[in-house]
Amino acid sequence: KVVVVPDSVSVPQAVSVATVPQTVYVAPAPAPAYRPHPYVRHLASVGEGMVIEHQIDDHHH
Repeated sequence: KVVVVPDSVSVPQAVSVATVPQTVYVAPAPAPAYRPHPYVRHLASVGEGMVIEHQIDDHHH
């Protein structure tokens, strides 16, 4: 049982780390630096997800 306890603690730790980068990536998405750069904007849109792409498409349209 002692071995199972520490193993379980490692699992939630990994989940917390995965949630941190997601929030950081969302912040730079709306940045104005991506607007002037069409190539960078496209890469960021794909990396971020369809959510960001839809927002940019609406503004561009």
